[in-house]
Amino acid sequence: RIPFNRMAVSATRRLLNLCYNLELDINYDFPIQLIERLSVKNIV
Repeated sequence: RIPFNRMAVSATRRLLNLCYNLELDINYDFPIQLIERLSVKNIV
């Protein structure tokens, strides 16, 4: 699972900072999680 919403918010804030000289907080740490699903786990 990749946190696309958080990545989009940070990317938007970065653009606003660059274009309008703002100082909005930007998060560069996006931990990726592995989610095991039973429907896929048993495929041989």
